[in-house]
Amino acid sequence: MENTRPSTTASGDRILSIDALRGFIMILMALDHANSFLSFGSSSEFWGGALRQFETSADFLVRFVTHLCAPGFFFLMGISMIYLAGSRRQKKWTDHQIRHYFFIRGSVIILIHFALSLITAVPRLMQGNFGIVFNVLFILGLSMQVGALLIHAAPSTLAALSLISFTIPQLILGRYVEFGQRIHPILQLLFVPGPMGNHTVYYTLFSWIGFCFAGLLFGKLLYRDRADTMARIPLISAAALILFVIVRWRFGNLRPAADPT
Repeated sequence: MENTRPSTTASGDRILSIDALRGFIMILMALDHANSFLSFGSSSEFWGGALRQFETSADFLVRFVTHLCAPGFFFLMGISMIYLAGSRRQKKWTDHQIRHYFFIRGSVIILIHFALSLITAVPRLMQGNFGIVFNVLFILGLSMQVGALLIHAAPSTLAALSLISFTIPQLILGRYVEFGQRIHPILQLLFVPGPMGNHTVYYTLFSWIGFCFAGLLFGKLLYRDRADTMARIPLISAAALILFVIVRWRFGNLRPAADPT
């Protein structure tokens, strides 16, 4: 168990920068959803299938900035889990109570996902074509439950798990799995976004839980020494950008360019 306490916040205080970033992401999410509804189309992209065509540069830029939403929510969830666990330890909660809390909370998120999926599936159900969309809430709930088991993991372990999570989809998609290929539903929920019979998998566990692991890692560093961690952010950012270049150079783009332009 970690016995360290927040270095700069008193009990009951909140880190406003985290709340502000979460609020900004919510604004972008509302923009993305409004854009999808008003344009009568989906703003989703897959690793295979038809490429989405943007009519104007503005359409592309609106979708571009909203890509911060899902990674941001997973990352901030990991940070928040560390701080919530720390506050509960100060209230004498046991490790079992903390894990149980996150498991129940994750289960509620998953139930909300299925409730919303059933509501949105009513029109298709009336036409005899029922299908569930496995969306972001489903994987957020699962990630919270898995993250609860790793709440005490060492930073090096979380870093390794995060990199593994990001790497596995890059290794298998397009190499060992063709888009639309029928595979076991569990494997699809874990690794392969795309159509699954009458259902659709938008978010998979291994493609997204890495952001939760990264949030747990960053949350641990913030919790131990916030000032030192904030001072290291430029270095962390530079390392992440270098890693991005390496990944793109080594693995390339899952979707090759449609034409020379």
